[in-house]
Amino acid sequence: MPVPFLLRTSAAILSLSALPLLPMAHASSLPMPTPQELNMQAPAEDPGANAVYLSYDESDSDQTNVHIISVRLKVLTQAGVERYSDVQVGMLERRFGVEDVEAQTVHTDGRVIPFTGKPFQKTMHRRGETYKAVVFSMPDVQVGSILEYRYRLSYADNILLPAHWYVQQDAFVLHAHYIFRPFQMNGSKYVTVDHDQIGAGLFYVSSLPKGAKFIPSNGVGHAYYELTAENIPALPDEDALPPTRSFSYRMLFYYAAQTEVDSYWAKEGKFLSKDMNTFAVAGPKMRADIPGLFAPGDSAEVKTRKLYLAAMKMENTNFTRQHTQEENQAQGLHAVRTAEDIWVRQRGSGDEIALTFLAMLRTAGLRAYGMKVTNRDQNIFEPLFIDTSQLDDTIVIASIDGKEVFLDPGQRFCPYGQLAWKHSWARGVRQTEDGTAIASAGTLSYKDTVIARTAILGLRDDGEASGTLTLLFSGQEALRIRQRETGEAVADTKQRFEEEARAMLPGGMQLHVITMDDLDDGEKPLKIVFGIRGPIGTGHGRRLILPQALLRQNEQESFTSPSRKNDVYFHYPYVSTDVVQLSLPDGIKPEGVPPEKKAQALDLLAYNVHTTVTGSKVQMVRTVAMGAVLVPVAQYPKLREFLGGLRSADEEQLLLVQQATPTAAGGEANAAGR
Repeated sequence: MPVPFLLRTSAAILSLSALPLLPMAHASSLPMPTPQELNMQAPAEDPGANAVYLSYDESDSDQTNVHIISVRLKVLTQAGVERYSDVQVGMLERRFGVEDVEAQTVHTDGRVIPFTGKPFQKTMHRRGETYKAVVFSMPDVQVGSILEYRYRLSYADNILLPAHWYVQQDAFVLHAHYIFRPFQMNGSKYVTVDHDQIGAGLFYVSSLPKGAKFIPSNGVGHAYYELTAENIPALPDEDALPPTRSFSYRMLFYYAAQTEVDSYWAKEGKFLSKDMNTFAVAGPKMRADIPGLFAPGDSAEVKTRKLYLAAMKMENTNFTRQHTQEENQAQGLHAVRTAEDIWVRQRGSGDEIALTFLAMLRTAGLRAYGMKVTNRDQNIFEPLFIDTSQLDDTIVIASIDGKEVFLDPGQRFCPYGQLAWKHSWARGVRQTEDGTAIASAGTLSYKDTVIARTAILGLRDDGEASGTLTLLFSGQEALRIRQRETGEAVADTKQRFEEEARAMLPGGMQLHVITMDDLDDGEKPLKIVFGIRGPIGTGHGRRLILPQALLRQNEQESFTSPSRKNDVYFHYPYVSTDVVQLSLPDGIKPEGVPPEKKAQALDLLAYNVHTTVTGSKVQMVRTVAMGAVLVPVAQYPKLREFLGGLRSADEEQLLLVQQATPTAAGGEANAAGR
């Protein structure tokens, strides 16, 4: 099945009359599991599995414009119940309609619970990305249950969506079967691909598991492609993986006008460049408005920054909503053709805003280029896959005093001078002074993203503390949070912040949001201040033990495995600083202050953890710089050693002791023990 949130229109049909619109056969009822399936345990190849796919079947047709997916999955653990009870079907810009959902849960005693609900659309958050999905919940899922479901994805008659088979799933697959019936090109039936080129045929790229059987059948009028595979290992389940779709077992079909790689990208580059130039055209309003956005004496850098801020003020409908044709007509707006239309509306999609910004720069007399890139959160650009559908988004390159600056106006709240992380280091096709080229986008520095947590607390002699916790985010972390909270109610945003902050602190602490500053301003750090109160350590008589990493109490341990099979892939570099300033009451003094610990590794990683005491003031500081984005698997032991040292520093403790107070009779009173 194509990845719905990654695909673009692959081809349009010129001769609609040549496309037979065949009715879909009525789906048969779902099969009953065998006794062996009802009682089966985890497969020997994956003994710790939470679930196993008994079968995964997909039938795709560009002749009838449907993809049909049938799944039978055995749930093996409670974790599997929690993970697989909801079925998510990704959507591609509403190109797919989800229809004819049929589902049932079969318990180990053979009892069948049919699905009687209705699928619903839901906004999903994954790895910092937001996308729409259709969700339906399987009924009464228990450990040992078999989940069986089938659904149909339909799409418009005037487009083709050739099969993209991602053979590996998130659990072991016992049996997989795929079949694809492409559009038949012969006689008056033909396909146009990008820029009205006549398709030369159907092609594919593949990476298949051992033993997979691929059968192309080219009988006249009955061409199809069939793939079967058995015992397919699950996708790797390791921390910080590269985009799994770029190295998993897969077979991707595409219609193309030619097959020679360099020639294809040279020709498509010209088309892409022409498209960008055709759209990035200023009209009378833009030409009149642009000079007023900066002062005559402004430098090229200042002009670029001011124009960027003006572009970012436009409504980005990728993060709000699309406006209907009726709404636009009511406002006297015609269809969007150029950047002038976006400037008049002051709203558009991310790509439209990016190309409008390109037009703004050129209107101001500045040199600038457009670039189409792959989103590296999902895929890695592969030139051998000669299909422009892998190019997702548009960014802009401004040439300022001989230096190129990569900008991302299509990403709401992205600060000037940075790319959204999914576009940084990404490859794609860019305009150049004399044509186009395959190139890499700009990079990010760890200094671009700062995550600062500061707790200013006063300790009472009973071991409770109160004060404020301030969270400060800039760069990519601020961008992630701002985009996540776009369109959310203020009360819901506050609640989410409180839940996340509470998870950092020792158990039993109470907190509430005091202020949220600059949530809607991508050029400023995002600042949230909380009031907090509660116990911060463990008491033993007159002794109170505090964790040195007070703001990391519930952080999940990562990279625990001594070995690894894949490279480590971080989203973006950053620097993180935690500061705890603690004022001690009279009679309580620190003893056994932890020693300073610091380390560097791979020339990209560093940490420093230390505690200082000045009179009645204690300050605990933890600074981590993560400059790496990709750590080769060969260097995993060094990464793990580095993180192990940091974990050891976090586990250090500060001992506070309540001093004994002489009584009138010369004895001692234990205040902490009262």
